[in-house]
Amino acid sequence: MEFFNSKKFIAILLVVLFVSVLSGCAKKTLVKQEPKQPTTLESVAKMKSIGAMIGCVFAPTEPECQKLLKKKAHEKPHQSQEEYIEEVNKEFDDLEKDLETRAE
Repeated sequence: MEFFNSKKFIAILLVVLFVSVLSGCAKKTLVKQEPKQPTTLESVAKMKSIGAMIGCVFAPTEPECQKLLKKKAHEKPHQSQEEYIEEVNKEFDDLEKDLETRAE
């Protein structure tokens, strides 16, 4: 109880109070986060591909559409569920080994 009555405790309390008051008065900068609007040039640049996609909806047998389908067929597909689970399990096994080596 003697500590709470001492001058040292009162001085520490005043310093903490002073710092908290100053930090409360500091001007906080807020970054305005709005979705980025595309420019006219970006919109015009995408019109050819958008037109091709809409055209392929109504005429999928056109040569341009067939070329797009072949191009997509050569791209590597996403992982299968089994491949994903295997990859995640391997990552967890590596993490467990790392934690075991740190614990030793």
